[in-house]
Amino acid sequence: MGTLAKVIEDHATTKPDELAFVAGDYRLTWSAYAARSDALAGLLLDLDLASGERVAVILPDGPGVHVAFVATEKAGLVSVGIGPRAGRKEIEHLLRVTGASALISRPMYREFDMAALVGDLRGVGVGLRHHVTIDGELEPGDTIEINGQPGALPRRHPALANQIEARRLGKEDLWLINSTSGTTGMPKCVMHHQARWFSFHELAAHSGELSVNDVFLSAVPAPFGFGLWTSHFTPAILGAPAVVMPRFTPEETLAAIEAHRVTVLAAVSTQFMMLLDSPEADRRDLSRLRALYTGGEKVPYARAAEFEERTGADVLQFYGSNETGALCGTTTRDTREKRLTTAGRVIEDMQVRLFDESGNDVTGTGRGQPGCKGGTLSLGYYADDEANRELIRDDGWFLVGDVVRIDDEGYLTVEGRVGDFIIRGGKNISAPAVEEAVEEHPSVRLAAAVAMPDPTFGERVCVYVELRFAAELSLNDLVAHLEAQGASKESLPERLVVLDELPRSSGGKIAKKALRDDAARRAGQRGRATFPAIHPVTASGFAGANQGATMSEDRVRLSYEGPVAIITNDNQDKHNAFDDSMDARLFEILAELRDNPDVRVAIWRAEGKSFSSGRDVSQIGRQQMEMSHHQLMTRGHRGIQQVFELDIPILVANHGWTIGGSFQRTLLCDVRIAAEGSRFMLPELTHGVIADTGGVACLFQMCGHGVVSDMVLTGRPMSADEALRHGVISRIVAREELDSTVREMAEKIAASPPISVKLARRVIRNLHEPEVRVSMNDELLMQTVINKAPDFEEFKTARGEQRAPSFPGVWVKPPAPTQKD
Repeated sequence: MGTLAKVIEDHATTKPDELAFVAGDYRLTWSAYAARSDALAGLLLDLDLASGERVAVILPDGPGVHVAFVATEKAGLVSVGIGPRAGRKEIEHLLRVTGASALISRPMYREFDMAALVGDLRGVGVGLRHHVTIDGELEPGDTIEINGQPGALPRRHPALANQIEARRLGKEDLWLINSTSGTTGMPKCVMHHQARWFSFHELAAHSGELSVNDVFLSAVPAPFGFGLWTSHFTPAILGAPAVVMPRFTPEETLAAIEAHRVTVLAAVSTQFMMLLDSPEADRRDLSRLRALYTGGEKVPYARAAEFEERTGADVLQFYGSNETGALCGTTTRDTREKRLTTAGRVIEDMQVRLFDESGNDVTGTGRGQPGCKGGTLSLGYYADDEANRELIRDDGWFLVGDVVRIDDEGYLTVEGRVGDFIIRGGKNISAPAVEEAVEEHPSVRLAAAVAMPDPTFGERVCVYVELRFAAELSLNDLVAHLEAQGASKESLPERLVVLDELPRSSGGKIAKKALRDDAARRAGQRGRATFPAIHPVTASGFAGANQGATMSEDRVRLSYEGPVAIITNDNQDKHNAFDDSMDARLFEILAELRDNPDVRVAIWRAEGKSFSSGRDVSQIGRQQMEMSHHQLMTRGHRGIQQVFELDIPILVANHGWTIGGSFQRTLLCDVRIAAEGSRFMLPELTHGVIADTGGVACLFQMCGHGVVSDMVLTGRPMSADEALRHGVISRIVAREELDSTVREMAEKIAASPPISVKLARRVIRNLHEPEVRVSMNDELLMQTVINKAPDFEEFKTARGEQRAPSFPGVWVKPPAPTQKD
């Protein structure tokens, strides 16, 4: 078998009209794949680029990026694959290190005007001679510019075929350079030949029993190793179609799996967990899916098992690195226990050995740092002898920066990392690189970056800092500074902790282990997927901060970031359902906000899958407070009515489910923003009670009699789209943008004069508050009546006995007989 270009040319001859790629409504056949890569190769050859020159490619993850990689192969050039989230600094670094002569991009990349960026880079000495912009997927009619002038893809002709034949790369030639995170400032550049990916393909085909009958979907961008084999090589070698998307969203991915009958999915752990958490997961037909390849970080057993149970697919993985390829992997023939608790059996051809800290071979002990030799190895780092000396031992073993254990059956388990990395959503982030960038902020004297555990992304970037004398720093200020410096989005800090002094080891070095332990504690006590809600703490408070928090404080938290207060629901195991103690904590928080003159705006948000599923139904009838039912209901009404007494607006970030009392409470707040796929519901009648706490009145004002009656009497859900039409919410955003969107809105409000906000809010509230208060009084009385009614008693009894109720149809219980009677 020849190179990938040869494989594609064979498919173009034997099955020209069959699909190579699917992207939304766009289709690319094998014949078109071959023709368009020929045409782009011809364009590159016309630029007089010498064999082996580097061509940088920054394109969205669609068919076009794959065409570009094949075109450079045909033209005898080396692709420099740059990921879709790289910042300006990273782009400049990769272009400088590789000495790229040309760049292929869209006219706009994220917020960058690429022509302007290229001009800036040339101004600082980056040696780009050519810039090719393509506004599409390299179809014949697409707009193309070369160095700012109109261009066109040449037509195929015999002379072009001869040129390509004379210039094309071989399997062992340097073909692509991509980036990987190192322990110092900027990413290292890894060199790839195609031979390693053909070897990897053989392993993958064996592990997943892959065939031409499969349909692949890779949610991982093509320039990275995981994306290369799952979308560029394996589907093409098999002659099977690959579904690709310009950006990952759970809803679009699930829709694509159903629409294209996908059988093999490739997604890092963060992505497949987001698929599970999406409301669309239960509405889409995923029955054709038979294998999920995942990894990039530790695969959580419970979520992987859930994925298998809900889809019927086997969860598979390989372990290795961008530099080494696969050292081991799981297969469809392994048991679930082996698939989900280990990284699989060591691959014999990779000759895996284990080494201790001194470099001694300790393979016999079953524990150490792995090294390997074999067919999936890269060519090492480009133009980086020092890094190559760290990667490759003098005896030729390639090292992986982990400590692993190998059992008697040959199954490998990763115990920890040697290198100082943070693995966020499968992306390796260099902690020293983050520290170097943070220390450029004028307020920062010293910084240390560590991983903070997170249930969705695996780890997030947590930064501890010492500040210069009399300096102040907020997370928003730090992030804004780093973005202005061109930092990549993945490396931006998501948690900031300010200390008087960073802890030191006995040798005077920063005690990273102590910081990691502290970050893990904060993640557990203060919410794992941490929204920017940071209290600077002193060194004296370092070890034991928040240790006295009560259970309810853990599950409903209040924190401050300057003038912004953040309320967070965190009862994730029950979709953030509320019980009596959580109610009490929420009402305490509202009282604190009412009495805090420094707060200008509040955000109410949640961790986990949903904003809140309302009342914890398992606690109905199990009052945690020494109160009568009427007293408890009165407390609930008066507690939530504190929102009317606040001088600040409350912005609610809804995602997943917002149900029952929690939906009604959010309706009393000022602004509701929802993530895509969010749903709202009032299911109280199914529990024998009525909807109360004022939400019904608010919803009536927004939607009218018919919609409210439908939702209350039938309990049917309202989608985010319907909620937007009725004005129940004011915006719909992507799930990953929800917190940041609400935060931006809060900051705009906080920047306005407080008196203006207060009075504007009062004008708006005066339009509806009187009606709501009247309705709440009625609701309180009605709920009390229901609690005393024989109908309700029969309802509860019948449920407990699992039978149909026989309602007596009377309003109240007859009075108890007196002794006289």
